[in-house]
Amino acid sequence: MIAEQYVTTGELTGLQLEADSYRTVYGDPVLVVSTRGIADYSAGMNVDERVADAIARGLRNERSTDLDRLTPFRSDPVLFVRPVGTGAQVNGAVVIEASTLDARGDILRGWLVIAAGFVLAMAMFVALSLALGRWVLSPLSSLASSMREFETKLPFRGDDSPSASGSRPRSIDNGGGPPEIRSLARTFGSLMDSVVGAVDSQERLVAETAHQLRNPLTALQFRIDMLSADVPDRLSDDMRIIGAEAERLHVILDELLSYASAHTPALPGGGVAEDCGVNAVLLDRVDFWSLVVRERGAQIEIGSEPDHETRVRIRESDLTQILDVLFDNATKHAGDGVRIVAGVAILPPRRGLDDREPSRILVTVEDTGVGVEADALGSLTDPFVSTGHGAGLGLSIVAALIRRANGDIRFDRSPLGGLRVQITLPRSPQGLSSAPARSAEYLGATVADPASDRP
Repeated sequence: MIAEQYVTTGELTGLQLEADSYRTVYGDPVLVVSTRGIADYSAGMNVDERVADAIARGLRNERSTDLDRLTPFRSDPVLFVRPVGTGAQVNGAVVIEASTLDARGDILRGWLVIAAGFVLAMAMFVALSLALGRWVLSPLSSLASSMREFETKLPFRGDDSPSASGSRPRSIDNGGGPPEIRSLARTFGSLMDSVVGAVDSQERLVAETAHQLRNPLTALQFRIDMLSADVPDRLSDDMRIIGAEAERLHVILDELLSYASAHTPALPGGGVAEDCGVNAVLLDRVDFWSLVVRERGAQIEIGSEPDHETRVRIRESDLTQILDVLFDNATKHAGDGVRIVAGVAILPPRRGLDDREPSRILVTVEDTGVGVEADALGSLTDPFVSTGHGAGLGLSIVAALIRRANGDIRFDRSPLGGLRVQITLPRSPQGLSSAPARSAEYLGATVADPASDRP
């Protein structure tokens, strides 16, 4: 209102008082321009090109300023212009040159507060990341240290010599990742080499032991056989006992070597198939044992079997050895006239397990013999525990071979009356054919319905 009165009437008293007070309080110069022929009033304002441009904008009825964006790093004062008049009638303009020092200081302080908060947040984030990383990676470092300590106790170090069996593990690529994981990868690779070397050393030791012990025993047996022809009659019984003991040493040696070999980890590679057709092996062993079983006054037959494409994840030689031990024990210890029934079945998936886990195969060998007392079932697989005259290692070897194949073995009373051995083995994903099951009988088996003899 004061500026409107001045630019139209020239009344200076009120404008001068107000402009001088504003300049005294804020220190900002003021300029009032009139289009009615009234002289311009300046309170400390120097008219330059910037001021002239501001006046021109004001007289065009534009409320504007020459400031686009205020930052703490701008030092020039800011011109504010406002037209004076009513509606479309412009009678003049007021130009104020304002200092931005206080405003820039406020902006700078705001920026500093934001930057300080950002730095504090980043510091907390980094500290949390370091603590979390240390919490996650610390067990890996401890694991790597434990693996290195374990490797030093092995009789073979991975960098001593290459694997003799050609089954050396593939080297681990540790080119990237955190240092703790790279260290763990290097340690794990070295430990794998050491374990493979230790297994190879154990296999060579078993082979060398067999060679070194069998040769003297064979020579001893040969000399006993030669002397038996010329020995006096009064010493014939003694020579017969010596020969039997030598033969028994052969059996014990073979079982000890088989026991040591069964406890040797089976490593992949070396040209040995890691699975086999369970039916093919079962039928082959029944065919092999049929004549022996018949000579011992027993019978052997196939109970049930799935399709012939079913394969299990166990080496064929291991499954053959398992069945041989079970059939041999049944004919020796189950009693006279025993009937042995062997079968194969596919077990349904177990509840609560991952659907991707392969199904399992159940191999059953049972007989109609005298069986085993319930309190003795738990010790059948203990080494050197025998119910007959053997070394007591047969079922221990069987249990070791099954464990090596990630299988399971159980003993209980058979519905046929004797001992039932149930072997659970993982099914190989290679043979999943759905051919119909069929039964078969071989030499030595009685052609009869197995169910008719069950109690």
